[in-house]
Amino acid sequence: MISKGRARSSIVPIIKGASLLVIGYYLYSKLSVSVISDYVIPEKILFFLPILLLLSLLNWSLEALKWQVLTTSISKITFQDSFRGVLSGLSLSMIVPIGLGDKIGRLGYIKTAKKIETISLGYLGGLIQFLITLSFGIYGIFHLVELGWSIQLQSFTIGISIMILTLVLLAGAVWLFLRETIVHTFLARIVNSLKEVKPRNLLLFISLATLRYSVFAFQLFILFKLMDLGLSGFVLFAGITWIFFSKTVIPAFNFLSDLGIREFSAVLFFSFYHVPAHDIILPTLLLWLI
Repeated sequence: MISKGRARSSIVPIIKGASLLVIGYYLYSKLSVSVISDYVIPEKILFFLPILLLLSLLNWSLEALKWQVLTTSISKITFQDSFRGVLSGLSLSMIVPIGLGDKIGRLGYIKTAKKIETISLGYLGGLIQFLITLSFGIYGIFHLVELGWSIQLQSFTIGISIMILTLVLLAGAVWLFLRETIVHTFLARIVNSLKEVKPRNLLLFISLATLRYSVFAFQLFILFKLMDLGLSGFVLFAGITWIFFSKTVIPAFNFLSDLGIREFSAVLFFSFYHVPAHDIILPTLLLWLI
């Protein structure tokens, strides 16, 4: 008889493979092999590449500043160490899934015994960035509603709302069950670490997170503009917010599926405007590479 642990370990690779196959098949169905073989990257993109690379440096510098500001209540770290931690976390996130690699990589550059509290701050930062992405993503969602997705999105919204409500109720039940146990003490340490974050630092962190989102969006906006898609800036902005929203809410099992989700959501959105898939995949792929 196969144990539950072995069953789970065999199911996860199947899910990973299936998700990659579905995304890959969709993108393949939208692409023409003959077009890809003859495709030439526009010279304008090569000319703007140094500017895009500088924006990427600015992006990761903002991420390092965010991490430095957020961890001030636990440990005073320099910008250089914060930057190294961010890059280390980025490298590990390609190997360790579900955001754990990012947190582990950053821990190596924090000189403190409060490892649990530091990890909790990392998840707090991720939650704030998620809420910012979600807020901007509403614009992209409403744009899709105008394009004729009202029924599907209403069902999607209802389904997500039910799922969130269920998770909240489940979390409350688990909290009540575990409140007198050792786990409660563990969770209490996390909550206390969040309380130590000063409101001024939290406001600064939110500002930096919003600025980082804007820089990231501006990079993709430049790439789309250089492709001469024939779309207005408002449509491009709606598409960008939808892409980032999809990348955030759709679970990625590894960096390959994360890449596929970005391309999948981009091609799906701009297919309403009959834009060739290769003209959409190139900018999103370049953004991932830089």
